[in-house]
Formats: sequence, C-alpha cells, structure tokens
Amino acid sequence: MTKSLKAPLIGISTYGRNGVNAFSLAATYVDAVRAAGGMPVLLPPGEPNPADVLERIDGLILSGGGDIDPIAYQGASHASIYNIDLERDEFELTLARLCLEKDLPFLGICRGMEVAIVACGGTLVSHVPDEYGMQVQHRLVPAPGHLYPAKHPVRILSSSRLGAISIVKHFSE
Repeated sequence: MTKSLKAPLIGISTYGRNGVNAFSLAATYVDAVRAAGGMPVLLPPGEPNPADVLERIDGLILSGGGDIDPIAYQGASHASIYNIDLERDEFELTLARLCLEKDLPFLGICRGMEVAIVACGGTLVSHVPDEYGMQVQHRLVPAPGHLYPAKHPVRILSSSRLGAISIVKHFSE
C-alpha cells in the first residue's frame, strides 16, 4: 500500500507532566482526528529531536492548555497566568517553527494558536481583560486551587478556506 492510501498520521501535542508525573490529553482531540480519517499520534513534551518527529507525521495539532511563559514573547507577567510549563513551551515552539520551515500543515487550538503566533515572532496580551475590559473573558475564574478548562464555541463558515476543505464541520455547526 502506498503512503497516499494510508490514513495520515497526525501528531497531537499533549499537556505537560502533571502532579503524578503523567502526560495527558483530552480525548476529543483524538476523536476528532479519527473522525476526519487520520491516525492520531500523541506527542508529549521533552522529545530530544523534534525534527525527527516531524519526519514521521503528516500533520500536527498543537493542543490547548496552560499559558506560555511571557518570557518567550517579551511579555509581562500577570497573576492570572497559569500552568506555565517550560518543557512544553520549548517543545511546541520548536515544532511550530519546524512546521513553518518544512511547510508541514499544523493547526493550533487555543494555546496552540498562541504558540504559532509566538513561533512567528508575534506577541501576546498577558491578560486580555486588562487590555480590553472585563466583557472579554477567556476562561472561567477558578476557585483557589482549581483550574477549569476553557470551552470555545467555534463556527466554521462554509464560505471560508477552512470550510471548503473541512470534513469535521459537524463538530462546529
């Protein structure tokens, strides 16, 4: 069987090491790749040679999660910044830069989009409500000691470039 007839291997970056020294990822990422006909491959941070990883996959998803260390984009620290993971930052920023160099398709979801922006030399706003007011909330304000995942509604317009090629529109419409 030729490579073109096989399901594409789609790498998905995982969250960093948690309190019990385990890597994890929400199953919805894997489910979406499978629903689109791909074969998911989980990529935990810390891989010593990210270029080798990219040689073996057909596309990459940079998953959501905690904040990027503001040092990576010459940003200001803020009390609301959470779950900084330097190992994950370094791994994902390297993957994004290599994808751009190699013209490998990748999709950034939430934090992953921020990684793509920083990898391209862009900057981020450390705390959006400080800049744009409290009507712009990115995530729930957690109770002390608790973190809540942000859920973002997404609508893919069929008239957009993504809509024209998307086979997973049923997840968003």
